[in-house]
Amino acid sequence: MHSRLRIAFLAPGSDVHTQRWVEAMVGRGHAVLLITPDPMPSTDAEIFDPFSAMGGWARVPKLRAIIAERLILRRLRAFAPDLVHLHWLNPTLGTLRIARRVHPLVVSVWGRDVIWDGSKPEPRLRVYCKSRILARAGVITATSNFLARATARFSPAGQRIHVIPFGVDGQRFQPSPSGGGGSTPVIGYLKRYAPKYGPDILLRAASILARKGLAFRLEMYGGGDAEPYKRLAAALELVDRVGIFGRVGHDRVPETLRRFDIFTMPSIYDSETFGVAAVEAASCGLPVVSTRVGGVPEVVIDGTTGHLVAPADPAALALVLERLLSDAELRRKMGAAGRRFVLANYPWQECVDRMEDLYEGLRGPSKEELRPTAADA
Repeated sequence: MHSRLRIAFLAPGSDVHTQRWVEAMVGRGHAVLLITPDPMPSTDAEIFDPFSAMGGWARVPKLRAIIAERLILRRLRAFAPDLVHLHWLNPTLGTLRIARRVHPLVVSVWGRDVIWDGSKPEPRLRVYCKSRILARAGVITATSNFLARATARFSPAGQRIHVIPFGVDGQRFQPSPSGGGGSTPVIGYLKRYAPKYGPDILLRAASILARKGLAFRLEMYGGGDAEPYKRLAAALELVDRVGIFGRVGHDRVPETLRRFDIFTMPSIYDSETFGVAAVEAASCGLPVVSTRVGGVPEVVIDGTTGHLVAPADPAALALVLERLLSDAELRRKMGAAGRRFVLANYPWQECVDRMEDLYEGLRGPSKEELRPTAADA
């Protein structure tokens, strides 16, 4: 049994991962302050938006960041946390200045905050901020072993990076009693509409399957701009086979997954460092077809719980989808193996337990140390 802590989160409040961590800690009886400029659904945590608090000054770009930092530090002093947890590293000078003023600090990296996707070299200022923020952390966590290794390139030598994934609630994410979408197999996509997640690759793979005369329906759900993919589906003559829909709230993700027979995640960049969507799909008893990028091979066991293919390769994606579309028993077998794997390795409450253990080990004189040190003056 852990003692009650006062935890201050600095995190994007509109992100479901932030919401899950905040609600988990509130549910464990901890006092939580979430500092975020983003909206968050109703919660028992305290919410502080520094940009709303500064009023008209928020419209002055040159002063906005400086005033926000001062307001954040003032709010932290008033809250008197036992620790400050930075979810999403956000490698900027503003974040670094705050990191230098708080202790103890937990930093949880998520993926794109560490992995650089850009075609040009990563800006040196971003690299500097990343390494200096990590150097201030008493604890660093990553969602996968792949991300932990990538983070180690920027963190102090010898600093342990704890792997704590975004686990899944196996009670909420359960298989469909009826076993999927019906007589015609449904291929599902449930990610943001963005090139990095490969929705265009999936549509081109679907075109190959359609030309072969395979029976299937493709359903795609996600936030972002879906219009380019609707136009692509029309150009590929897939309109009768493909439904392209909008964002699904996290509360409706389980029921949406249960519409599918196969789940696809054709991401093309290594910043797919964990693949929580694949874990949730596998928990629902779905075989997962994804790409061999980032941390995905840790959550999709190729040939056992699904298939992995090279990124940005519609033909390779179509080949393994064809195999699954043609074999209902293989889909069932892989889906069952995936659920067993997820329940054994990614139970959400165990992830929360591990984070609480790290918190307890850090509990210390943060109230007195929430001020500049001599080295930071």
